[in-house]
Amino acid sequence: MAKTSEPMSSVSSPSARQSLARQAGRRLGAGVQYTVLLLLGAALTLLPLLWMLAASLMPAGEANSYPPRLWPSAVTFEHYAALFTRLDLARYLLNSALLAGAVCSTPRGWTGRANFAFIGR
Repeated sequence: MAKTSEPMSSVSSPSARQSLARQAGRRLGAGVQYTVLLLLGAALTLLPLLWMLAASLMPAGEANSYPPRLWPSAVTFEHYAALFTRLDLARYLLNSALLAGAVCSTPRGWTGRANFAFIGR
């Protein structure tokens, strides 16, 4: 191959430059459209979660009002207090934490012993 004084990426004709500029603009436009689409999907996903959180903090009956409110008029934790006292939710959370800890730690112990058997020799 013969050496050239110009780099390979240089474009000499104006029409070629315009074509490259159009292609870059299309790529940028596609990226913006993709980003807007992802943000719209994220908003549609998070809106019900925001509603559940807001409804859990509303006083009794306010979540059923029309038109529905997105945020409570007065924040209250009475529903959470009722959950922990009436259903003994703290005990259920402790049971779940103990079970998850046992399930996660048991394989670690076995894999550690197996790993030592192979490496220790």
